[in-house]
Amino acid sequence: MMDDLLVERGGFEDLNSPSLLMCGDLSPYNVRVDRLVRTELWKEFSKDSCGMYSFLNQYLKFDHDLSEVMDVLATKVHNLPYLKNAAISGGQCLGWLFSMPLAQSVSLPHIAIYQNGKAEVQGKVDDLSNLKVVHVEDLLIEGLSSYREENGEVRGWIPALQGRGAAINDCLCVVSRLQGGEENLALQGISVDSLIKVDDLFFLKHSKQPQECIDYLCNPEEWTRNYLKEEGVSVLVDYFDPVGDRLRYAKNFLNRHFDFLKEMGLDESLNREVNDKYGYSIVKLGV
Repeated sequence: MMDDLLVERGGFEDLNSPSLLMCGDLSPYNVRVDRLVRTELWKEFSKDSCGMYSFLNQYLKFDHDLSEVMDVLATKVHNLPYLKNAAISGGQCLGWLFSMPLAQSVSLPHIAIYQNGKAEVQGKVDDLSNLKVVHVEDLLIEGLSSYREENGEVRGWIPALQGRGAAINDCLCVVSRLQGGEENLALQGISVDSLIKVDDLFFLKHSKQPQECIDYLCNPEEWTRNYLKEEGVSVLVDYFDPVGDRLRYAKNFLNRHFDFLKEMGLDESLNREVNDKYGYSIVKLGV
């Protein structure tokens, strides 16, 4: 079973202290889909789609378990009603770990989307206009990396392709946390098919705290707020480090939960702890 492989390779972990997701909610467990790839040598190519494409092409020859994952995804692609004038896409750089080998497996061109919106093609594609693209996600939470509205603009991997004329109706996901991503992408006319679903059955099979995880999945936002009421805000402070890429997690948290913090009187505690550690007020972040 694919879920067994994910757990065996360290891709699922119960947490003693919750982590903050990019969507802005806490989580009592962690999912690392990149752990399906045994080596971390791919990180050398995180900014080089062509280098990553070549590396993964060679790597899959030696990782037979991951090759089986690709075979299952390939079957899903072959079951789609369109394959002519089609391509596979993935986002920088975790999405590439699965979209690139999949494209090679089904003999379709690959479109590598960079975080800055740039796109590079591996394979022969004359024009993206009217090209049918199957987008691949490593991990689906709320689907924000694929499609979101931000400051009045539409952003994400999918708008980056649609803006070039490509048509996207399907998204293949290696792991889904079942936190609204399917529903959000459906609003954009995109159907999601997930290989591994982190659901109640998954927790009962693999988690050491299954009921806690099940309660969380029922309502991540409510679970987050209950945790903060009981345990305080210290768990959030490290995400406000102005150096690194985790500050966007903190901003998303504030956008979602600041009114709650203020109502509970926790905003002052968070502001004080952030100021003590990093020397600035959370008001600076525009809340």
